[in-house]
Amino acid sequence: MATSVSGLTTIDVNSIVSQLMAVERQPLTAMKTSLSGIQTKLSAFGRLQGQLSALQSAAKALTRTERWQATTATSSDDAAVKVASAGTAQPGTYQLAVDALAQRQALASQQWSSADALVGGGTLRLQFGSIDQGSGTLVADAARPEIAITIPADATLAQVRDAINAAGAGIRASLVADGGSMRLAIRADDTGAGNAFSLAIDGDPGLATLAYTPGTPSPSMALTQASADASFSIDGLALTSSTNRLDGVLEGVAIELRRAGPDPVSIEIGSDTASMRSAIDDFVSAWNALNSSFAELTRYDAATGTAGTLQGNRSAISVQQQLRQVLSASVDGAALARLSDAGLSLQRDGSLKVDSARLNEALAQPAQLRELFAASGATDAARGLARRFDALIGAVLGVDGTMTGATEALQGQKQRVTRQQEAFETRMTLVEARLRRQYTALDASLAQWSSASAFLSSRFGESK
Repeated sequence: MATSVSGLTTIDVNSIVSQLMAVERQPLTAMKTSLSGIQTKLSAFGRLQGQLSALQSAAKALTRTERWQATTATSSDDAAVKVASAGTAQPGTYQLAVDALAQRQALASQQWSSADALVGGGTLRLQFGSIDQGSGTLVADAARPEIAITIPADATLAQVRDAINAAGAGIRASLVADGGSMRLAIRADDTGAGNAFSLAIDGDPGLATLAYTPGTPSPSMALTQASADASFSIDGLALTSSTNRLDGVLEGVAIELRRAGPDPVSIEIGSDTASMRSAIDDFVSAWNALNSSFAELTRYDAATGTAGTLQGNRSAISVQQQLRQVLSASVDGAALARLSDAGLSLQRDGSLKVDSARLNEALAQPAQLRELFAASGATDAARGLARRFDALIGAVLGVDGTMTGATEALQGQKQRVTRQQEAFETRMTLVEARLRRQYTALDASLAQWSSASAFLSSRFGESK
């Protein structure tokens, strides 16, 4: 009996293989979920580590001795005397009277028709020294030999100026317009009685008009300002200075004399409470940011059943507890033993709140605040709280620290799952290739059967 073979067709290899591979790849979903969870925890620990570092930096700032010795300087008249503290000045009030400012010697030449007027060339010989108060003559400074400044031949007034300035000899020249004429002004770079100078000329007659000898009148070169030291007094003590910038006259204070006058200027040196308050505020902000992150990452909301990324993580909880123990600890022997004594109170949510009134009272006694934060006692209980925070955070972030260990463990898990994922992907590639071969072969066989079926159908159809 003849057998009818019909209804055979080819198959959709891509569709079948895709569906089968979707089933085969299901374990990969779990691996990706695991990797995502590990990465989320790594990011959470990275966030905590960054904030711990910020808190450690803020704590270190409070352990520095200079932080609590910092001072500021103020002047009752900045227009007359400007002051600034280097941070180490001794607190106190001083009366500074400025009798005279330090001056630099200045000369002015005769009038010339213009900057292009021909002066001539030669050598200008410069000698520094001081003026003898009896004779008015220059007493040469043996430690400063005479300096020769070459002026080119046929030099104009402007070229003389340029040659002087190019020499860098300690004097500066400039052109000053005087009505329709021009003068050459020459002045010393530095103030002070020891910076007086003379000018001797070897050269053309025009250049010779620039000669100047202190104590000797000159029709062509006039002294417009004599060199002089500043004279002043501090609390009645008479002092002098070659400059108007006084560094070291008052220890740790930079003073600039700006104007002489009969009335003394009051200089007030006090504790730099603003920088101290700023350092404490930085510590509070760093703690509150870290505390907020710990609360978010370790929380569990029973109402919604949701948990933070590090909820139940022993490493995170351990570090949080250690930090809170330091925060609520006291310093043995300190006048301000606890943070609350300085106006920093611990809130129910673990954050710090600043009572400005109490903190300002504490800032009036910086030595007591230094003990609270920076005391270096023989025992841990006698050490300042900032020092304890610095040591604790250094330990947990160190090579063998809790946070480092937790992060390394997660990195190890990530590497293992990643290797498993890579191995699984390799196996899936082989499985997919095998399935494609099998179903492609089946498709070819079905195609042959379909062709044979069509042939048989056509033959049997003809016999009818």
